Amino acid sequence: MKKIITSILISTFISAISAQVFESKQKQAQNQSAISKSEFAKAQKDSIEEYQHFRAKAIKRMKKNDQEIIALRAKQKAKGLELNKEANRKVTYLQDRNESLKYKIDHYRADGSNNWDTFKSDFNDQLKALQNAFMESRIE
Repeated sequence: MKKIITSILISTFISAISAQVFESKQKQAQNQSAISKSEFAKAQKDSIEEYQHFRAKAIKRMKKNDQEIIALRAKQKAKGLELNKEANRKVTYLQDRNESLKYKIDHYRADGSNNWDTFKSDFNDQLKALQNAFMESRIE
């Protein structure tokens, strides 16, 4: 009988300690969850702001490209090159690449940090290549 009572007391004691530990871990998890949610919300807000800033700079650069394309077409016309297929091809190429970048920035959909970093890097590389193409296509 003493063994049974001792076993019941030990079991009750272990159950009580386990319940306290479980309750404590549950509270920690809830606190961690609240912190994680606020950190996630802040990171999401920062990410949106970073995208908006990046997009604004890109659009500004592409508008400048549009103006340069108009200037190139005007120079072609002034120099009588509007019928020159090679000159037209170069300007059309620049215009198509610029439009492609506009489409790309307008239709970007975020689906992860790695994808944003990759997108941003690829976009910047393409924009830089377009700037180099503009430099090579100057009509004197």
